[in-house]
Amino acid sequence: MLEGAMLEYLGQESLLSVPEVYLKNKRLLLMEHVPGDSQIDAQAEEHAAEMLAGLHNILGPDHGRLGYSFKLDTVIGGLKQPNPWTRS
Repeated sequence: MLEGAMLEYLGQESLLSVPEVYLKNKRLLLMEHVPGDSQIDAQAEEHAAEMLAGLHNILGPDHGRLGYSFKLDTVIGGLKQPNPWTRS
């Protein structure tokens, strides 16, 4: 469910191209097939870096507070990523 929620958020709030999530539950994530190839050049890497950097421009629901957080804890690969409110 977590990966599906993360993809839905990125699809709604960012310029990143992410697959559409059709179904998410504790046992299954069903999403759009995204065809592609493995050819990545310097231009593609630069574009990816710009897209990822753009995530830092997404403002949370409380714009008056300076700091960082996310509405739920996430993962990076197999590593848990807690997302409590922090000022830096």
